[in-house]
Amino acid sequence: MTRHYFLAFDIGAESGRAMLGVLDGQKLTIRELTRFPNGMVNVSGHWHWEILRLYEEIKKSLKNCSAQVESVGFDTWGVDYALLGEKGELLGLPFAYRDDRTGIKFAEELLGKSIDEINKDWQKWVPTVKNSRELR
Repeated sequence: MTRHYFLAFDIGAESGRAMLGVLDGQKLTIRELTRFPNGMVNVSGHWHWEILRLYEEIKKSLKNCSAQVESVGFDTWGVDYALLGEKGELLGLPFAYRDDRTGIKFAEELLGKSIDEINKDWQKWVPTVKNSRELR
């Protein structure tokens, strides 16, 4: 019976893990391969994700997986982003969703009403309003 192998990364606010899924045609089994800490760091008064450390953890997990993986997927909180340059280079540390830079206080001041604090479109829009150096 042919087996199919899939690798999934679940990256949460406090930890990440790599899970190996094996499908044997009738049954899917899943097991944890690696687990690693995750968290925000405060840099110059702003909360950021340690994206380079996460990248190293992902590479380590891929290297430690002995299966012939057919597909890799990622599950994240999904509201944070990183800006990339024309050649794909990282332009700065991704701001965490809990940073005041994209928070509810600014939204209330600007719009005069409460909005959802965790919104990807909002995070992309705020730097343009605040004249962020990342988008110059």
